[in-house]
Amino acid sequence: MSLARGRCNQKLYYASIQLQGLHQALQASKSPETILLEAYGQAVQGHLLDAYGWFLLELAEVADLPKVPPSSLSELAGATEPAQPLRGELVELQNLESDPQSWLARLLAAPHHSVSDTGRPSQALLASSQAGVWSVLELEAWCRELTSMTDRMGDSLDEW
Repeated sequence: MSLARGRCNQKLYYASIQLQGLHQALQASKSPETILLEAYGQAVQGHLLDAYGWFLLELAEVADLPKVPPSSLSELAGATEPAQPLRGELVELQNLESDPQSWLARLLAAPHHSVSDTGRPSQALLASSQAGVWSVLELEAWCRELTSMTDRMGDSLDEW
């Protein structure tokens, strides 16, 4: 297994741990659901985006891995020159990224906010909390879909 694929798997594992924590926190119900979804949603989404980026690097066969993975094919293309024509897996991901109804496009489009340098949440973060950006079902679906996709495409890479 390559280093990029190992990092992808690690991030998928971290996302699943965060989802387990979310379920436990919701069952304990000591905090409002919207706050728990915001706290865990950010972590799950961040790990899934990183997993996706590491998998993109694996598919593009990038030898010198960056410290931070790309978050999309366009970001990958800006950082490295993928072989042309694109391999079938990258074309499939390109189609998923560009289809606004796909799970991958929704994962990439969901706001990913962090706390500002002052240690206080930004206005955008507060607004997204009130708007209910994440749902348990969507977070679980993203994790399930990304895991399934990396397993399927990883099997074809192993055969290649």
